[in-house]
Amino acid sequence: QYQDSVSTHHFVPLTYQIFARIDSAGQDDTSNFQGTLRDLVFKMCTDHPYHCLIQLITLANGSKVGASDAPGRTNAYLQYAGNSKVDASVSILESLKRLKGSSAYVASL
Repeated sequence: QYQDSVSTHHFVPLTYQIFARIDSAGQDDTSNFQGTLRDLVFKMCTDHPYHCLIQLITLANGSKVGASDAPGRTNAYLQYAGNSKVDASVSILESLKRLKGSSAYVASL
């Protein structure tokens, strides 16, 4: 309820920590924490794309880490990060692509 009244520039220094917590919403998420967190990440990416998009793109490409060099690296990364983080990041990135007025760079991702 407060996310529209709080400016996202307060959260930019916490980008890495916030993005590390995103996850696809589970059925047991009664507090809607993940939904609120994804809304915050989306708003941060639209308000501060130069600070936030690189982390989102990195998480969205998590299943491609080391795919050509060493498949074991991909499994180790996904064991730590999890497929749900990749899925949530891809979902947010797709929402950013559909946003009217998004840059050509975001649309090309």
